[in-house]
Amino acid sequence: MPVIGLLREEVEPFYGQLKDMLRRSEVVAVGETGLEWATEDEIEKLKAQLAMAKETNIPVIRHTPIPRAPHKLNAIKKIF
Repeated sequence: MPVIGLLREEVEPFYGQLKDMLRRSEVVAVGETGLEWATEDEIEKLKAQLAMAKETNIPVIRHTPIPRAPHKLNAIKKIF
């Protein structure tokens, strides 16, 4: 379930479910996750997902904006 576009109160219950899922043996990575527009909302959600990945020692598959998008370089810098 994508969390982009969800309100904070809608995302919080999902994060609890996501943490539980990340502890399952068949889960191999978090993602695809990243930034498309690098809004503050996207950045906040990405940070939460990265923290969960770190806590559970799960790799992350990152998303970057579409090729040649004018905002791509800015978003990639923020991702890394």
